[in-house]
Amino acid sequence: MAAGRSFASLQFFLRVVQTSRLLVGRGGATLRAMDTKNHLMQTTNFVALVVGLLLTAAAFLAIYHDARHGVALYQAEVTTALPAHR
Repeated sequence: MAAGRSFASLQFFLRVVQTSRLLVGRGGATLRAMDTKNHLMQTTNFVALVVGLLLTAAAFLAIYHDARHGVALYQAEVTTALPAHR
């Protein structure tokens, strides 16, 4: 379950990078903010980068929180099951 979410967040990150490259234009193969002379394009690229980073961080935090919650549930289940086996 966690591997599927990790793969989904990786796919999402790659889509953000691909979108950022499309915003830069077809001339460059990598992200280079200095290649664009248009201030609006630079602003758009910066906003896309910040949004991508925020969404990636949010996905990581959601997966981390879900994992912590799963561990807490497992520990509670084990704690309640141990006295029954004695």
